[in-house]
Amino acid sequence: WETLVPKTPESDKLLSNMADELESAMGQSSKLIGSDSLPAHFTAAQRHTALGYQRKGLEFATAQAKGTDLSPLLVAPHVLHRQPRTLPKGTRFQLLVNPSDSTSRAEIEFCGFGKAANNDITMSFLHEGAGVEIALPDPDAAVAST
Repeated sequence: WETLVPKTPESDKLLSNMADELESAMGQSSKLIGSDSLPAHFTAAQRHTALGYQRKGLEFATAQAKGTDLSPLLVAPHVLHRQPRTLPKGTRFQLLVNPSDSTSRAEIEFCGFGKAANNDITMSFLHEGAGVEIALPDPDAAVAST
């Protein structure tokens, strides 16, 4: 334990509760991620996350860069944790517009699911009075075709 303050009993309890995770981390034999391993397009915040949290941080920063990060849904757990394709029509929720500013939010209303001509799943939303439709490949169709 190397800090300027004494170790608390809570710290000991946390370390004992996470003994397997701690042992795994201490036994990590993979190469550390360095700044030379990071994509040039990463922002300073993404670089910090990737270097500080290593593999998990790099996965998170990469997801942010690809647009597959789910952080904007952190203020909508009733949407984020639902079973796929079960969100009721008319569900209202908020999205974090800027995940680094928890007060920066957008009000969204889910208007329902549909099917596109190419069998993609469509999802309709209402944002500031304007309709937005998103189409994604049907994951069940991909499974059925293999």
